[in-house]
Amino acid sequence: MRMALTVGVLGLGEAGSQIAAGLAAAGAKVRGFDPAQPAPAGVEAAASDADACRGAALVISLVTAEEAEEALRLALPGLAAGTVYADANTSAAGLKQRLAATAGQAGLTFADLAIKAPVPRRGLSVPMLVCGPGAETTSDKDGRQHGRDAPVGSSRRR
Repeated sequence: MRMALTVGVLGLGEAGSQIAAGLAAAGAKVRGFDPAQPAPAGVEAAASDADACRGAALVISLVTAEEAEEALRLALPGLAAGTVYADANTSAAGLKQRLAATAGQAGLTFADLAIKAPVPRRGLSVPMLVCGPGAETTSDKDGRQHGRDAPVGSSRRR
């Protein structure tokens, strides 16, 4: 019997709620946290960023660029070494590289995730580009095969 993939989702706004719900509908066990938005149907509401990450093999951060470093900092106590941390904020390459460095120092595998179209009406099927060390792992988990050899910070240029 195959175990369901456990995914933590940070940020349950417009994109985060739809991607989290899509992952849950696809059979993943999804735990989500957003201080201002409730968890959508099928997604277990977590009490904090760290709580959403506990036990997750993959964490997808869908917060704003301004919140990205704080979200990672608050998530770290719940993240186990080897967890893939995929950041989908729309920041410049420098911020993505700082996030990757922080994640790497904590023993995490970082993926730079770029959502390439509006999420409404597409949900989980929205085109995405994944770059950085966690790209291969992230691509394997979500069935996508994008940007595996591209460095962190390059997803915005593709």
